[in-house]
Amino acid sequence: MADTDKGKAEPFVYASQESLPYVYECSAGDEAVTPEPKTSLTAWLLCICVMFVNSACSWMWMTAPSAPMATSAWMHIGLTRLNWLSNISAICNSTFSIVAGWAYGRFGLKACIAFSATTNCIGCWLRCAAILVHPDYRYVVVTAGQPFGSRRAIAPWEIRSSLLVIAAFATATAIPIFFFPSKPKVAPSATALGSRMSIWEGVKALAKNKYFWSIAIMASFNAGMAFTYSVVLIEAIAPYGYTEWEGGICVGVLTVSGFLGGLIRGSYPVIVAAAVLLGFFAYALMPLHFEYACEICYPVPESVTSNMIWTLVTVFMLLFTVITDALRAGPSADPPENMKLSMIVASVLVTVGSLPCIWLKGDLKRLAMDYANDSANGTP
Repeated sequence: MADTDKGKAEPFVYASQESLPYVYECSAGDEAVTPEPKTSLTAWLLCICVMFVNSACSWMWMTAPSAPMATSAWMHIGLTRLNWLSNISAICNSTFSIVAGWAYGRFGLKACIAFSATTNCIGCWLRCAAILVHPDYRYVVVTAGQPFGSRRAIAPWEIRSSLLVIAAFATATAIPIFFFPSKPKVAPSATALGSRMSIWEGVKALAKNKYFWSIAIMASFNAGMAFTYSVVLIEAIAPYGYTEWEGGICVGVLTVSGFLGGLIRGSYPVIVAAAVLLGFFAYALMPLHFEYACEICYPVPESVTSNMIWTLVTVFMLLFTVITDALRAGPSADPPENMKLSMIVASVLVTVGSLPCIWLKGDLKRLAMDYANDSANGTP
Protein backbone atom coordinates (compact mmCIF):
# COMPACT_ATOMS: atom_id res chain seq x y z
CA MET A 1 0.00 0.00 0.00
CA ALA A 2 1.59 3.26 -1.08
CA ASP A 3 2.05 6.23 1.20
CA THR A 4 0.11 9.36 0.28
CA ASP A 5 1.96 11.53 2.75
CA LYS A 6 5.32 11.35 4.45
CA GLY A 7 5.22 9.44 7.71
CA LYS A 8 1.57 8.54 7.23
CA ALA A 9 0.27 5.34 5.68
CA GLU A 10 -2.62 5.40 3.28
CA PRO A 11 -5.78 4.49 5.14
CA PHE A 12 -7.62 1.36 4.17
CA VAL A 13 -11.39 1.11 4.06
CA TYR A 14 -13.00 -1.70 6.03
CA ALA A 15 -16.42 -1.70 4.38
CA SER A 16 -18.33 -0.16 1.53
CA GLN A 17 -20.93 2.55 1.82
CA GLU A 18 -23.63 0.00 0.96
CA SER A 19 -22.66 -2.16 3.93
CA LEU A 20 -22.22 0.51 6.59
CA PRO A 21 -23.95 3.79 7.43
CA TYR A 22 -20.50 5.38 7.57
CA VAL A 23 -17.16 4.43 6.00
CA TYR A 24 -14.64 4.09 8.78
CA GLU A 25 -10.97 4.54 8.01
CA CYS A 26 -7.99 3.60 10.07
CA SER A 27 -4.30 4.19 9.47
CA ALA A 28 -2.46 0.99 8.63
CA GLY A 29 0.65 2.43 10.20
CA ASP A 30 -1.04 3.18 13.51
CA GLU A 31 0.06 0.78 16.21
CA ALA A 32 -3.27 1.18 18.01
CA VAL A 33 -5.11 -0.80 15.33
CA THR A 34 -3.14 -3.97 16.07
CA PRO A 35 -5.18 -5.48 18.90
CA GLU A 36 -4.24 -8.63 20.72
CA PRO A 37 -6.53 -11.39 19.41
CA LYS A 38 -7.17 -13.07 22.74
CA THR A 39 -9.07 -12.54 25.97
CA SER A 40 -6.83 -11.59 28.87
CA LEU A 41 -7.00 -13.16 32.32
CA THR A 42 -8.19 -9.83 33.73
CA ALA A 43 -11.07 -9.80 31.27
CA TRP A 44 -12.10 -13.32 32.29
CA LEU A 45 -11.98 -12.39 35.98
CA LEU A 46 -14.03 -9.26 35.34
CA CYS A 47 -16.55 -11.34 33.41
CA ILE A 48 -16.90 -13.68 36.40
CA CYS A 49 -17.35 -10.72 38.76
CA VAL A 50 -20.02 -9.23 36.50
CA MET A 51 -21.80 -12.59 36.51
CA PHE A 52 -21.86 -12.51 40.32
CA VAL A 53 -23.11 -8.91 40.32
CA ASN A 54 -25.86 -9.91 37.90
CA SER A 55 -26.71 -12.86 40.15
CA ALA A 56 -26.98 -10.53 43.14
CA CYS A 57 -29.33 -8.27 41.18
CA SER A 58 -31.40 -11.31 40.20
CA TRP A 59 -31.58 -12.46 43.83
CA MET A 60 -32.75 -8.98 44.76
CA TRP A 61 -35.41 -9.00 42.06
CA MET A 62 -36.51 -12.62 42.65
CA THR A 63 -36.76 -12.54 46.46
CA ALA A 64 -40.54 -12.36 46.53
CA PRO A 65 -41.32 -14.56 43.48
CA SER A 66 -39.08 -17.34 44.86
CA ALA A 67 -41.47 -17.79 47.80
CA PRO A 68 -44.69 -15.89 47.03
CA MET A 69 -46.97 -17.50 49.61
CA ALA A 70 -44.50 -17.20 52.48
CA THR A 71 -43.52 -13.66 51.51
CA SER A 72 -47.12 -12.47 51.13
CA ALA A 73 -47.97 -13.97 54.53
CA TRP A 74 -44.91 -12.31 56.10
CA MET A 75 -45.87 -8.90 54.68
CA HIS A 76 -49.65 -9.36 55.14
CA ILE A 77 -50.46 -8.68 51.46
CA GLY A 78 -52.01 -10.49 48.48
CA LEU A 79 -50.22 -12.00 45.50
CA THR A 80 -51.12 -9.13 43.17
CA ARG A 81 -49.44 -6.57 45.41
CA LEU A 82 -46.53 -8.93 45.85
CA ASN A 83 -46.00 -9.16 42.09
CA TRP A 84 -45.75 -5.40 41.98
CA LEU A 85 -42.41 -5.66 43.75
CA SER A 86 -41.07 -7.24 40.56
CA ASN A 87 -43.03 -4.74 38.48
CA ILE A 88 -41.34 -1.88 40.33
CA SER A 89 -37.98 -3.38 39.44
CA ALA A 90 -39.07 -3.59 35.80
CA ILE A 91 -40.18 0.05 35.79
CA CYS A 92 -36.86 1.18 37.28
CA ASN A 93 -34.95 -1.01 34.83
CA SER A 94 -36.80 0.53 31.90
CA THR A 95 -36.30 4.07 33.17
CA PHE A 96 -32.59 3.81 33.91
CA SER A 97 -31.84 1.77 30.78
CA ILE A 98 -32.77 4.82 28.72
CA VAL A 99 -29.84 6.81 30.14
CA ALA A 100 -27.49 3.85 30.65
CA GLY A 101 -26.20 4.07 27.07
CA TRP A 102 -25.16 7.68 27.67
CA ALA A 103 -23.63 6.76 31.04
CA TYR A 104 -21.45 4.05 29.46
CA GLY A 105 -20.01 6.56 27.02
CA ARG A 106 -19.61 9.32 29.60
CA PHE A 107 -18.27 7.46 32.63
CA GLY A 108 -17.05 4.14 31.26
CA LEU A 109 -18.07 0.54 31.80
CA LYS A 110 -16.31 0.06 35.14
CA ALA A 111 -17.95 3.09 36.74
CA CYS A 112 -21.40 1.98 35.56
CA ILE A 113 -20.96 -1.58 36.84
CA ALA A 114 -19.64 -0.30 40.17
CA PHE A 115 -22.56 2.12 40.48
CA SER A 116 -25.08 -0.62 39.71
CA ALA A 117 -23.50 -3.05 42.18
CA THR A 118 -23.40 -0.37 44.89
CA THR A 119 -27.01 0.75 44.45
CA ASN A 120 -28.17 -2.87 44.42
CA CYS A 121 -26.25 -3.41 47.67
CA ILE A 122 -27.85 -0.32 49.23
CA GLY A 123 -31.31 -1.46 48.17
CA CYS A 124 -30.77 -4.93 49.67
CA TRP A 125 -29.72 -3.51 53.04
CA LEU A 126 -32.57 -1.00 52.95
CA ARG A 127 -35.04 -3.87 52.56
CA CYS A 128 -33.56 -5.50 55.66
CA ALA A 129 -35.10 -2.68 57.67
CA ALA A 130 -38.42 -4.46 57.08
CA ILE A 131 -37.27 -7.03 59.65
CA LEU A 132 -37.45 -4.40 62.38
CA VAL A 133 -40.82 -2.83 61.61
CA HIS A 134 -44.41 -3.86 62.25
CA PRO A 135 -45.78 -6.43 59.73
CA ASP A 136 -48.24 -3.86 58.36
CA TYR A 137 -45.33 -1.65 57.23
CA ARG A 138 -43.02 -4.35 55.86
CA TYR A 139 -44.38 -4.06 52.32
CA VAL A 140 -43.70 -0.31 52.27
CA VAL A 141 -40.11 -0.77 53.45
CA VAL A 142 -39.37 -3.59 51.00
CA THR A 143 -40.92 -1.52 48.20
CA ALA A 144 -38.63 1.39 49.09
CA GLY A 145 -35.57 -0.81 48.66
CA GLN A 146 -36.76 -2.61 45.53
CA PRO A 147 -35.96 0.13 42.99
CA PHE A 148 -32.27 0.01 43.89
CA GLY A 149 -31.63 -3.32 42.73
CA SER A 150 -33.21 -15.89 45.23
CA ARG A 151 -32.79 -17.38 47.99
CA ARG A 152 -35.48 -19.98 48.69
CA ALA A 153 -37.74 -19.38 51.67
CA ILE A 154 -40.44 -21.87 52.58
CA ALA A 155 -41.88 -20.28 55.70
CA PRO A 156 -42.67 -16.67 56.66
CA TRP A 157 -40.08 -16.61 59.43
CA GLU A 158 -37.35 -17.53 56.93
CA ILE A 159 -37.88 -14.33 54.92
CA ARG A 160 -35.78 -12.27 57.33
CA SER A 161 -32.78 -14.58 56.90
CA SER A 162 -33.28 -14.48 53.13
CA LEU A 163 -33.09 -10.69 53.11
CA LEU A 164 -29.90 -10.73 55.18
CA VAL A 165 -28.22 -13.39 53.03
CA ILE A 166 -29.06 -11.53 49.82
CA ALA A 167 -27.77 -8.25 51.26
CA ALA A 168 -24.51 -9.91 52.33
CA PHE A 169 -24.09 -11.52 48.91
CA ALA A 170 -24.76 -8.21 47.14
CA THR A 171 -22.10 -6.55 49.29
CA ALA A 172 -19.53 -9.26 48.59
CA THR A 173 -20.10 -9.08 44.83
CA ALA A 174 -19.87 -5.28 44.69
CA ILE A 175 -16.42 -4.95 46.29
CA PRO A 176 -14.16 -6.66 43.68
CA ILE A 177 -15.37 -4.42 40.83
CA PHE A 178 -13.50 -1.44 42.27
CA PHE A 179 -10.13 -3.20 41.90
CA PHE A 180 -10.31 -3.69 38.13
CA PRO A 181 -8.83 -1.25 35.60
CA SER A 182 -11.18 0.97 33.64
CA LYS A 183 -9.87 -0.24 30.27
CA PRO A 184 -7.82 -3.21 29.04
CA LYS A 185 -4.14 -2.62 28.27
CA VAL A 186 -4.60 -4.02 24.77
CA ALA A 187 -7.85 -3.75 22.81
CA PRO A 188 -9.50 -7.10 22.00
CA SER A 189 -10.42 -6.05 18.45
CA ALA A 190 -10.02 -3.27 15.90
CA THR A 191 -13.66 -2.22 16.21
CA ALA A 192 -13.17 -1.72 19.94
CA LEU A 193 -10.79 1.11 19.05
CA GLY A 194 -12.92 2.64 16.31
CA SER A 195 -15.07 5.70 16.77
CA ARG A 196 -18.81 5.37 17.16
CA MET A 197 -21.85 7.46 16.42
CA SER A 198 -23.09 9.84 19.05
CA ILE A 199 -25.91 8.66 21.29
CA TRP A 200 -28.58 10.64 19.44
CA GLU A 201 -27.27 9.63 16.01
CA GLY A 202 -27.30 6.00 17.16
CA VAL A 203 -30.89 6.22 18.37
CA LYS A 204 -32.01 7.74 15.05
CA ALA A 205 -30.12 5.06 13.09
CA LEU A 206 -31.75 2.28 15.13
CA ALA A 207 -35.20 3.80 14.69
CA LYS A 208 -34.78 3.50 10.90
CA ASN A 209 -33.26 0.01 10.93
CA LYS A 210 -35.94 -2.60 10.22
CA TYR A 211 -33.60 -5.46 11.10
CA PHE A 212 -33.01 -3.94 14.53
CA TRP A 213 -36.75 -3.81 15.15
CA SER A 214 -37.09 -7.43 14.07
CA ILE A 215 -34.54 -8.61 16.64
CA ALA A 216 -35.90 -6.16 19.24
CA ILE A 217 -39.43 -7.57 18.91
CA MET A 218 -38.16 -11.13 19.25
CA ALA A 219 -36.07 -10.24 22.31
CA SER A 220 -38.92 -8.30 23.92
CA PHE A 221 -41.42 -11.13 23.61
CA ASN A 222 -39.08 -14.03 24.40
CA ALA A 223 -36.91 -12.53 27.15
CA GLY A 224 -39.79 -10.47 28.55
CA MET A 225 -41.96 -13.57 28.87
CA ALA A 226 -39.06 -15.59 30.33
CA PHE A 227 -38.70 -13.04 33.12
CA THR A 228 -42.46 -13.05 33.62
CA TYR A 229 -42.43 -16.83 33.99
CA SER A 230 -39.74 -16.46 36.64
CA VAL A 231 -42.10 -14.19 38.58
CA VAL A 232 -45.35 -16.18 38.28
CA LEU A 233 -44.17 -19.78 37.83
CA ILE A 234 -44.51 -20.78 41.49
CA GLU A 235 -47.90 -19.07 41.69
CA ALA A 236 -48.98 -21.00 38.58
CA ILE A 237 -48.10 -24.48 39.89
CA ALA A 238 -48.97 -23.93 43.58
CA PRO A 239 -52.76 -24.48 43.03
CA TYR A 240 -51.94 -28.01 41.84
CA GLY A 241 -50.36 -28.99 45.15
CA TYR A 242 -46.69 -28.19 44.52
CA THR A 243 -44.72 -26.60 47.32
CA GLU A 244 -42.69 -23.42 47.18
CA TRP A 245 -39.55 -25.53 47.58
CA GLU A 246 -40.42 -27.44 44.40
CA GLY A 247 -41.38 -24.24 42.64
CA GLY A 248 -38.08 -22.65 43.68
CA ILE A 249 -36.20 -25.48 41.99
CA CYS A 250 -38.19 -24.88 38.80
CA VAL A 251 -37.33 -21.19 38.86
CA GLY A 252 -33.68 -22.09 39.44
CA VAL A 253 -33.45 -24.52 36.54
CA LEU A 254 -35.37 -22.05 34.41
CA THR A 255 -32.23 -19.94 34.62
CA VAL A 256 -29.41 -22.48 34.61
CA SER A 257 -31.23 -25.30 32.76
CA GLY A 258 -28.94 -27.92 34.17
CA PHE A 259 -30.67 -29.44 37.18
CA LEU A 260 -31.33 -33.19 37.06
CA GLY A 261 -34.99 -33.06 38.02
CA GLY A 262 -35.62 -36.51 36.58
CA LEU A 263 -34.26 -38.07 39.77
CA ILE A 264 -37.35 -36.94 41.71
CA ARG A 265 -40.37 -39.23 41.70
CA GLY A 266 -43.86 -38.38 40.52
CA SER A 267 -45.03 -36.01 37.81
CA TYR A 268 -42.84 -33.23 39.11
CA PRO A 269 -39.95 -34.10 36.71
CA VAL A 270 -42.20 -33.15 33.79
CA ILE A 271 -42.51 -29.62 35.16
CA VAL A 272 -38.77 -29.46 35.81
CA ALA A 273 -38.06 -30.69 32.28
CA ALA A 274 -40.36 -27.99 30.90
CA ALA A 275 -38.51 -25.39 32.98
CA VAL A 276 -35.18 -26.67 31.64
CA LEU A 277 -36.34 -26.37 28.03
CA LEU A 278 -37.92 -22.98 28.62
CA GLY A 279 -34.81 -21.66 30.34
CA PHE A 280 -32.49 -23.02 27.67
CA PHE A 281 -34.39 -21.64 24.70
CA ALA A 282 -35.35 -18.33 26.34
CA TYR A 283 -32.41 -17.27 28.50
CA ALA A 284 -29.80 -18.72 26.12
CA LEU A 285 -31.28 -16.66 23.29
CA MET A 286 -31.02 -13.38 25.19
CA PRO A 287 -27.24 -12.81 24.75
CA LEU A 288 -27.58 -13.87 21.11
CA HIS A 289 -30.22 -11.19 20.60
CA PHE A 290 -27.92 -8.54 22.06
CA GLU A 291 -24.83 -9.69 20.17
CA TYR A 292 -26.60 -10.04 16.83
CA ALA A 293 -28.21 -6.62 17.17
CA CYS A 294 -24.83 -5.02 17.90
CA GLU A 295 -23.35 -6.73 14.83
CA ILE A 296 -26.00 -5.69 12.32
CA CYS A 297 -26.33 -2.15 13.73
CA TYR A 298 -22.60 -1.30 13.83
CA PRO A 299 -21.28 1.46 14.06
CA VAL A 300 -24.09 2.38 16.45
CA PRO A 301 -22.57 2.21 19.96
CA GLU A 302 -23.14 -1.21 21.53
CA SER A 303 -24.32 0.49 24.71
CA VAL A 304 -27.12 2.22 22.80
CA THR A 305 -28.21 -0.88 20.88
CA SER A 306 -28.22 -3.22 23.88
CA ASN A 307 -29.87 -0.74 26.23
CA MET A 308 -32.69 0.01 23.80
CA ILE A 309 -33.40 -3.71 23.55
CA TRP A 310 -33.13 -4.14 27.32
CA THR A 311 -35.54 -1.25 27.86
CA LEU A 312 -38.08 -2.94 25.60
CA VAL A 313 -37.54 -6.29 27.35
CA THR A 314 -38.30 -4.82 30.79
CA VAL A 315 -41.31 -2.91 29.47
CA PHE A 316 -42.74 -6.08 27.94
CA MET A 317 -41.97 -8.02 31.12
CA LEU A 318 -44.03 -5.48 33.07
CA LEU A 319 -46.91 -5.77 30.60
CA PHE A 320 -46.81 -9.57 30.57
CA THR A 321 -46.72 -9.78 34.37
CA VAL A 322 -49.76 -7.53 34.65
CA ILE A 323 -51.60 -9.52 31.95
CA THR A 324 -50.89 -12.94 33.45
CA ASP A 325 -51.86 -11.73 36.91
CA ALA A 326 -55.10 -10.21 35.60
CA LEU A 327 -56.05 -13.51 33.91
CA ARG A 328 -55.66 -15.51 37.12
CA ALA A 329 -58.79 -17.55 37.92
CA GLY A 330 -60.90 -16.69 40.95
CA PRO A 331 -61.20 -18.54 44.27
CA SER A 332 -64.21 -20.52 43.00
CA ALA A 333 -62.29 -22.03 40.06
CA ASP A 334 -61.00 -25.61 39.98
CA PRO A 335 -58.33 -25.48 41.28
CA PRO A 336 -58.76 -22.10 42.97
CA GLU A 337 -56.75 -19.19 41.56
CA ASN A 338 -55.16 -21.29 38.82
CA MET A 339 -53.34 -19.58 35.94
CA LYS A 340 -54.27 -21.92 33.08
CA LEU A 341 -55.66 -19.12 30.90
CA SER A 342 -52.61 -16.98 31.70
CA MET A 343 -50.25 -19.68 30.43
CA ILE A 344 -52.26 -20.18 27.23
CA VAL A 345 -52.20 -16.46 26.47
CA ALA A 346 -48.48 -16.34 27.27
CA SER A 347 -47.79 -19.14 24.78
CA VAL A 348 -49.75 -17.34 22.06
CA LEU A 349 -47.90 -14.08 22.71
CA VAL A 350 -44.47 -15.72 22.51
CA THR A 351 -45.45 -17.48 19.28
CA VAL A 352 -46.55 -14.22 17.68
CA GLY A 353 -43.46 -12.41 18.96
CA SER A 354 -41.17 -15.03 17.41
CA LEU A 355 -42.52 -14.57 13.87
CA PRO A 356 -39.89 -11.94 12.89
CA CYS A 357 -37.28 -14.72 12.81
CA ILE A 358 -38.79 -15.73 9.44
CA TRP A 359 -37.57 -12.57 7.69
CA LEU A 360 -34.66 -11.71 9.99
CA LYS A 361 -31.42 -10.97 8.16
CA GLY A 362 -28.54 -8.54 8.28
CA ASP A 363 -24.82 -8.23 7.65
CA LEU A 364 -22.39 -8.91 10.48
CA LYS A 365 -20.78 -5.52 9.97
CA ARG A 366 -18.64 -5.37 13.09
CA LEU A 367 -17.17 -8.81 12.45
CA ALA A 368 -16.47 -7.89 8.82
CA MET A 369 -14.54 -4.84 9.99
CA ASP A 370 -12.39 -6.97 12.28
CA TYR A 371 -11.70 -9.46 9.49
CA ALA A 372 -10.73 -6.61 7.18
CA ASN A 373 -8.33 -5.25 9.78
CA ASP A 374 -6.78 -8.70 10.32
CA SER A 375 -6.26 -9.12 6.59
CA ALA A 376 -4.68 -5.69 6.24
CA ASN A 377 -2.31 -6.37 9.13
CA GLY A 378 -1.48 -9.87 7.93
CA THR A 379 -3.12 -11.52 10.94
CA PRO A 380 -4.35 -15.05 10.14
